[in-house]
Amino acid sequence: MKKAKKVTRIAYSEDLNQAKYDALNEIASLCGSIRTEVWRNYGSIGGLGAKFRPVRDEWIADKHVSRLPQRIWRATLSDTLDDIKANREAAKEKVVRHIFRNIDDKDKRQELFKQLKNDSVWMNNSYLRRLMRKYWKHGKNNTFNQIVLEPGSYKCFSQNGKNYIEVISLKRGKRIAIPIGSNYSITGQIRLILREGQVEIHYTIDNTDDRTCGNKEIGIDKGYSEVFVDSEGEFYGKGLGEVLSKESDSLKKKYQRRNKIKAVLNKVEQKNPKKAKRIRKNNLGRKKLNRRKKKHQAKVKTIVFTAVNRIVDKAETVVC
Repeated sequence: MKKAKKVTRIAYSEDLNQAKYDALNEIASLCGSIRTEVWRNYGSIGGLGAKFRPVRDEWIADKHVSRLPQRIWRATLSDTLDDIKANREAAKEKVVRHIFRNIDDKDKRQELFKQLKNDSVWMNNSYLRRLMRKYWKHGKNNTFNQIVLEPGSYKCFSQNGKNYIEVISLKRGKRIAIPIGSNYSITGQIRLILREGQVEIHYTIDNTDDRTCGNKEIGIDKGYSEVFVDSEGEFYGKGLGEVLSKESDSLKKKYQRRNKIKAVLNKVEQKNPKKAKRIRKNNLGRKKLNRRKKKHQAKVKTIVFTAVNRIVDKAETVVC
């Protein structure tokens, strides 16, 4: 049996009302403040020895965070410290390349690489410390739209034929139910990303596939009305052209109407700034367009990926 691989899946909220989105946005903003503080205090050589448990215990003892539930800020703290570690490891890769370019002695290189792996060791090596200061820049947080949740901070349920994920809120004992379009079981640590009125739920699954490929040798040609046609005359991904053409025609009409509104905006921009502001806000936004774009891209991906899987199931060798 093949070893399971961890892969990330994304579920999207459906018809989420503005009040719930605003409540989640407030939580995400507070989590962003936590990230900023952690990066500021531990995002450089000065915070090298920072570990999750000691920092967490210190914050709990001092009641450092009062507005966020402990489960949320604890997960955010752990996630941010992991980001800082990843940032440090990326700097080490640059140091390794620098050493390769500038030191010819193989034994000396190997000794430096060995010391670089241990943070407490390279700190006492003036050469490595200087290189790390050069390549490991103090990080900065720019993430204010994410919430990391532990398994006990949410639960999934179905009601009236619709699926929901319920997450803890800032009010004790109250939860926020987010309607989602996925019926796949969500488990483990999850990440909520808020974008333009919609919530993305990122979660990991163990992905195993024991299917074997086919045993034929076929040639394929890419198309527009369908994804592929093979040398045996079989078509894969029928209906692709119809989906693409329908979206193209719809966007053409949409942008023709937007261009007319843009022309009106250009006329009134100097004479009536308030009206121009209302037009930009209410008539020239991109939220609906972006949501439609995501749905269209997901639909095209499904058609293409299904076609590719059918080809792999059929053939061992594919000639393009």
